[in-house]
Amino acid sequence: MKIKKILSNIFAVIAILTILNAVCADSGPNIEATQAKAIAQDYLNSKSLPYTALTPNIETEWKAKVKVVKTGEVKWISFGDYKMDAMEETGKYEYISQAWIVQVRDKNGNSMGTIYVNPDNGKILSVNIKGTGGNTNTGGDLTYNGNGTATENSGGILGAIQGFFNGIITFFQNLWTSIFGG
Repeated sequence: MKIKKILSNIFAVIAILTILNAVCADSGPNIEATQAKAIAQDYLNSKSLPYTALTPNIETEWKAKVKVVKTGEVKWISFGDYKMDAMEETGKYEYISQAWIVQVRDKNGNSMGTIYVNPDNGKILSVNIKGTGGNTNTGGDLTYNGNGTATENSGGILGAIQGFFNGIITFFQNLWTSIFGG
């Protein structure tokens, strides 16, 4: 009987640790790719530009702006590459910021430039679009006040379910951080 209770307790501890491990996993940016696209499209619409924002790919268009420690060069790299460097503590890069790189196309599918969206808060960091009377590269806040809801597809029931689970994960991540620290 005692062995059964010990095994039961061990199983419970393993289950709890497994759940906490999943909760503490890096869930990615706060602003999802579809939200970044919607924010960029809102910006285009607010400027009456007849272009279309494309949904960024998390593997190739979620970028980290870094400074290469050896050379001092500042460049954009895949956020995954930056995370690997940080986890391995190689010290190759010094983190500056991050952004979704949203590609902009015209009606013929030609590239018209990019819009950089902050993946933490959804603010537009900079815009570089051809054919607008010169490129706009603000590097800071724009007068644009959209929130990314005008053309965003909520995803129906699947979007609601995903939002529900994202909320649960965020809750447990915040709980874990408040108990055990960052």
